[in-house]
Amino acid sequence: MVVTGQLHHCEIIRAAARETCQKMIGCAGPLIIEFVTPIIKHGVLSIRFSREIVSYQPLLTSLMFKCKDAVIGTMNEMLGPLLDLISVFLNQTISGTDEDVELKNLKRSYLQLILGIFNADCQNILLSEENASKLNTILQSILTYSSEFPDVLTQKIALNLLTAIISAWATNPDLPLPVISGMIGATNGNKLNPSQTKKQIQQQQQAKIKKKQVPEFVSFLYSNIIPVLFKIPLIMNRTWELDAQANQVITEIAAVHRSVWLARGAEEYRQWLEGWIAANLGLMVSSLRADGVSRTVSEIEARELVEGFVRALADGKRNFAVFLK
Repeated sequence: MVVTGQLHHCEIIRAAARETCQKMIGCAGPLIIEFVTPIIKHGVLSIRFSREIVSYQPLLTSLMFKCKDAVIGTMNEMLGPLLDLISVFLNQTISGTDEDVELKNLKRSYLQLILGIFNADCQNILLSEENASKLNTILQSILTYSSEFPDVLTQKIALNLLTAIISAWATNPDLPLPVISGMIGATNGNKLNPSQTKKQIQQQQQAKIKKKQVPEFVSFLYSNIIPVLFKIPLIMNRTWELDAQANQVITEIAAVHRSVWLARGAEEYRQWLEGWIAANLGLMVSSLRADGVSRTVSEIEARELVEGFVRALADGKRNFAVFLK
């Protein structure tokens, strides 16, 4: 820690300190926070190359996953400067193949960092007073990268991240949670307590969901995220029929749709889809027609499309992906 503070301008010192801390997290746990915080601070504020940011992502992700609440203060303090630095590198002009590769790696590392925040259940970091002002920019960047074909690796990470965000922030607490094989709510992994009734456990879990929910995000979900899910296949122009990786993107899109269906409930999603498809699908389909002529989708056609859509959702992610294709 002392050496890093004095020689933080040297990349080799920053790298050595970073790698040492990452190896110690597993055995030291939250006890390492006191020592790793200044190392991260000196390291992040001294970064000169985008490849260093990529190297810090596994350290920060491991730290959040292992230490959870203990690292909230550190992440609240460091996430803003780190995101500002990432933005600077992402907006730099590319002049060669090497820089293009570094840029793609940086995008993926950035998305994996945000995904790590949600996987570690530390998403309140993004809602803190220090970082809330950056939330809309973060969400918009995720949508942009989810559409960035033909960079399908970046697309897959972005879509996977959308699934995690929807599950965390858009789940309707009033929906019943299933009890399956001694577990309550298949997504949380909490074992059934024999001294509690199923109703009591469901009430506890629904209270937790309500505490995590971000009501403003539900509006963003319907107005921004879902329309993009329908546009991505048009951008890809059926390349998934020949490209295995592009085919995986469609599978990830199916997973996002299914996460909305599970989070908001089949009836709410069906009602929204009927109105949106009737208003927008005809215009979108016109982009694929040779004559480019727009056609209005009737209310009956919209309802039939939605019924098939929802039935496929209920059949599971794999069957729904086949339906989308």
